[in-house]
Amino acid sequence: MKVTIQTPGFTGRPDLLKFTEEHIQKLHHLSDRLMEGQVVLSLEKSDENKNKVCEARIVVPGYDLFASKTAASFEEAVVNTCEALRKQIAAWKETTGASFPR
Repeated sequence: MKVTIQTPGFTGRPDLLKFTEEHIQKLHHLSDRLMEGQVVLSLEKSDENKNKVCEARIVVPGYDLFASKTAASFEEAVVNTCEALRKQIAAWKETTGASFPR
């Protein structure tokens, strides 16, 4: 699965980008029909500590799955976003009869 990561407004650390790509790639094990992952990591203007945002879109044939989570760290936001996407992928497979991993 092709994964693109954008970090508008700042330069993402290489270890953060690797962490994000690895977690998004793990979703591909849930279905071989996941085509592309698009991730945007951004900082929300806020006085609160929870201002790191991860938005992810997973492209599947005829459908897009989307999740967005805010947390105190980018890593936590990525993990929470991937968990939300896992649930959506499970629901998508159940309703469409999508193939399971081989």
